[in-house]
Amino acid sequence: MTRALYGDAPARAALEALISGEVPQGCARPLPGGTKLRGVTIKQGTAIADFSEELVSNFQGGSDNEGVVVYAIVNTLNSLPGVEKTQITVEGEKLDTLGGHVEISKPLATDEELVIAR
Repeated sequence: MTRALYGDAPARAALEALISGEVPQGCARPLPGGTKLRGVTIKQGTAIADFSEELVSNFQGGSDNEGVVVYAIVNTLNSLPGVEKTQITVEGEKLDTLGGHVEISKPLATDEELVIAR
């Protein structure tokens, strides 16, 4: 889904749209319910996205679901100009994984297999 983002903080706007924006009919929100964006910064080509603990505590589990959650965040931010990789943190801390399947302890590049071309 393509969205127009306005304002001085396109990274924040992109993640807020991912959390609470409109989703295509028949699709579920990719991030767990109750997840809040605590902050996002971009430094030297790496976006650092910090989320509330609900990203982990409300995660429903499963390797496929974990991939969707992680790469919804990563691919969204990496699509912005100047962003090459994304680091996901929860309550300001780096984690190894959200649910035991997808490594998030280091910044991640886009996963092209999960990009839908239109």
